[in-house]
Amino acid sequence: MNSIEAALEALKLQKSPNYTKTVKEFDINRTTLSRRHRQITHLKADGNSSKLLLSPK
Repeated sequence: MNSIEAALEALKLQKSPNYTKTVKEFDINRTTLSRRHRQITHLKADGNSSKLLLSPK
């Protein structure tokens, strides 16, 4: 599990998300964490599959 995924899991356990505390704990970018948590952005690997003309199989 990478640091972003670990931080997202930590945010799930918090009653109200505290990005500043979580960013300091996991040493990651606050904007990236916020966008991933609010599901504005995703991993590149997840998004590329929708652009394929043929299925991976």
